[in-house]
Amino acid sequence: MTDLLKTENSAVPLPASIIGSVVEAWQMPTKILSEEHAELLEEGWTITTTWMKRRQATIDAAMKAADVILHSRNPVVITTAYSDWLTGSVDRLMANLNDACDHSVRLAQIGQESAMAFFSLQGDNRASGSEACATIIEPKPS
Repeated sequence: MTDLLKTENSAVPLPASIIGSVVEAWQMPTKILSEEHAELLEEGWTITTTWMKRRQATIDAAMKAADVILHSRNPVVITTAYSDWLTGSVDRLMANLNDACDHSVRLAQIGQESAMAFFSLQGDNRASGSEACATIIEPKPS
């Protein structure tokens, strides 16, 4: 014991059986977390893609409205172009808010499912965690 304390590396090596059981115990939670992480990244990609498409539509609508407003001398045409642009902007804003709400619920559901699966007592009983989560947050019908 005193020789162990005098050495530079005072760590006691663990027996192979303990290391093997620790590795085995963490394989299932690590697999569950990696699957949930992939789902989370996929959902993030979906959010980003739809947001960027809406931003592109915003730019296109603004450019079209600006072109009509700058090149027209008819006040009715200018007012109509401005009205169409404003209506489209409000519609896109509402779509942004609705998507943010829907995606927030989906991200919370993914987090809840992964936490329930990770911290479940059985470890590999993933179906019970998903079923319990489905009763708490009902997914939006597709």
